[in-house]
Amino acid sequence: MQAADALFDLALKREREAAHRAMDELKRLLLGYLEPLDREAA
Repeated sequence: MQAADALFDLALKREREAAHRAMDELKRLLLGYLEPLDREAA
């Protein structure tokens, strides 16, 4: 049972890391779109 718990914890950790990476990528893409718009508006 301990092995299953350890695997589950590892899977959760990996999932969390993947979600953080996805959010960082999304923010990077959004900033890439927004920066040129800011420059045009200025």
